[in-house]
Amino acid sequence: MDNLPQHLLAAIAEFLNTRIETLCFRAVCNSSRSSVPPPLPPLSHFKIPFPPGMTDDGHLELTESTVYAIQPWDKSTETWLVKVEESSSGKIQVMDPLFKLRIKNSSEMLPESFNLLDYRVKEIAKSFRLEMVSNSHPFYVEKAVASSDDDNAGEFVLMALISEGRVGVWRSKDKRWAIIDFGYESFYCKDIIYHNKKLYAMGFDGVTMEVDPKSLNVTQAAAAPGKSQSHLMMHSLVKSRDDLFLINTYWLYKYYQHGPLLGRIRLDVFKLDEEKCEWIEEDGLKDQVLFLGEDGSFMLSAKEFPACKGNSGYLMYMDLCGVDFDFYPPTEDVAYFDLEDSSPGSQPGALSKYWEDFWPLPTWFRQKTNLKLSMVEKITHADA
Repeated sequence: MDNLPQHLLAAIAEFLNTRIETLCFRAVCNSSRSSVPPPLPPLSHFKIPFPPGMTDDGHLELTESTVYAIQPWDKSTETWLVKVEESSSGKIQVMDPLFKLRIKNSSEMLPESFNLLDYRVKEIAKSFRLEMVSNSHPFYVEKAVASSDDDNAGEFVLMALISEGRVGVWRSKDKRWAIIDFGYESFYCKDIIYHNKKLYAMGFDGVTMEVDPKSLNVTQAAAAPGKSQSHLMMHSLVKSRDDLFLINTYWLYKYYQHGPLLGRIRLDVFKLDEEKCEWIEEDGLKDQVLFLGEDGSFMLSAKEFPACKGNSGYLMYMDLCGVDFDFYPPTEDVAYFDLEDSSPGSQPGALSKYWEDFWPLPTWFRQKTNLKLSMVEKITHADA
């Protein structure tokens, strides 16, 4: 690629949409490295003031995590999904894919470094954690999402689900919180997401509101689907490629049998039609694999990652209610579901499958001996 003209390299760079794509492109040769500036560092332990109504003797810290799909070049049917929290220095900490938990002692099983060009690496999703750091017990804001400011490099907008269904927006350029008024007192937010340069908030009643990150103007993105007005449901906003989905999750039945929880969880899937401002019901997940997490959810295409089965996925349930996970540790509250299989699943079996798919790392990654450092880019790791 050193022989390619600069204008062609610049044209290729316009299609680099993620940080990992930019890193890999810059690692190819000197010409590609000089044609693209390095990506912005992740939002690592970024200090933020308290929103209105919250007082403490500490501060809030925003941390960014990324889910990657890693495949060996010679085995496209094998995929390792890993979620990492990356510092500005490039060091990473392995995280649990669904919960706000760090995997302890992960460095004992990971290589000191690996060459990005030795694997097919794709960024799948990002999530953000807003943690209160104080002299008392730390705890997390329920959920946070962040967006970049396209007009000002390095600037970002943060939306947070604070408490009691309130939503706050903090912009780095003016460093002030704004509590969003959705137009009626009964709006109690259950989930938030950033999608296609817009912020979305989903109410307890199933109504979806849209917030402009720059003006903070609020409009209704979609009315509640007919099946969404139940306090027994868990509402989740999930994006996949250019589409935004609403996943309603609830128990059809459940019972305990000598310890393990048995039952069947129902998922209703809707896709947002932005022109009609309504949710359109879908026939399941089709070829998508769904991961419903505590601080963020994502989808994978089974066609793109053959190791995953379409129309299936994982979810945390904690009885599908708003239990605070920081005070009730998630032990066996992960369920694997297959929408094409009508038989009930046993929770211990689901938990075992969950861990097998994420940890420990696969043998083809662990046994690879050619771990030479890249001349230009590398990822290192360390336990926090």
